Amino acid sequence: MKVSVIITIYNMEKYLKKCLKSVINQTLKDIEIICVNDGSTDKSLKILEKYALKDSRIIIINQEHKGSAMAKNAGLKAAKGEYIGFVDADDWIDLNYYETLYNEAKKQNADLARTCYVYNYFCREEKEKVLYPILIRKYKNHELLNVNDHSVVVWNAIYRREYLQKNKIDYFDDIPGAHDFPFTARATYYSQKSIPVIGVHYHHRNNVKNQISRLTLERVGWICQVNAMRIEFINSVEYEKSDYLMAFKRCIWRYNDTFSRALDLPDFTPELQQKYVSEFIENFFKCKYPDELIKTYPEVCFEYILKKQPDKYIESCILGKSMLKKRTIFTRIRKFIHKILRFKPFA
Repeated sequence: MKVSVIITIYNMEKYLKKCLKSVINQTLKDIEIICVNDGSTDKSLKILEKYALKDSRIIIINQEHKGSAMAKNAGLKAAKGEYIGFVDADDWIDLNYYETLYNEAKKQNADLARTCYVYNYFCREEKEKVLYPILIRKYKNHELLNVNDHSVVVWNAIYRREYLQKNKIDYFDDIPGAHDFPFTARATYYSQKSIPVIGVHYHHRNNVKNQISRLTLERVGWICQVNAMRIEFINSVEYEKSDYLMAFKRCIWRYNDTFSRALDLPDFTPELQQKYVSEFIENFFKCKYPDELIKTYPEVCFEYILKKQPDKYIESCILGKSMLKKRTIFTRIRKFIHKILRFKPFA
């Protein structure tokens, strides 16, 4: 068995057929399709059973609703393929997706092969902007991916099952809406060879409201939890210093970005803001090289974090958020006026 494709399903009857068709019709035929029905209460299970009657490669695992992480773990336990791939039930993949990834991984004897993904909205498609150019550049230059050349999501890659098991990273932590983060940290670190692959795409449906796409106070807590876990992990292993600084910076950026976004939540009270920033500061000082981090990645917010001034940090974030909103409103008004006047908007 070349690839085990793990699909986790919870009440996805609206999108499941498109997902299944994209996997069933893969040009790589030697695959198993492990569908973990995570206690769906809609017609998802009936859809799975209908497709399983037509395709013997489909394996259905039924479980009580335990969440996506536990559903993925059930799929991993059942998997027998040389490589593992993940597809969310509301997404889909190009028909030559797994053939392309598998062939490249085998050719280069890679533990991990990662490719590009695109966001799909109601009426448009948009390329992911951060990872996309890195993959293309490294592919053209015949370079391997280093430990930080990865997104936090798991579904735009395949993983050699043997190396996951050997390094005891063949599991997901039970953190709703954020379980990918610790897994990808472990998987990218322990991979002896990670390669970029271009020419195929994973299609992520970005208009579906779920635990990942919506920021809630609960999700803010989950992000803090996985950030702390990731910092603990990168402090427990041996990174090259430059890789360590980049990995740590990403955790700090996520703290900062999440706090800024959380300010729009009505239940993100001043007390909770203080608690959040206190944790932010505590984890910031777990950096092995704080001075070099600040010099390499200077951020305005670091000044207040470094001085342990949560009030100043909160004030600066609120002020920055307010100024950004005013600029955004002004820009929209300006473009609207110029559109009416049939002039091109300013660059």
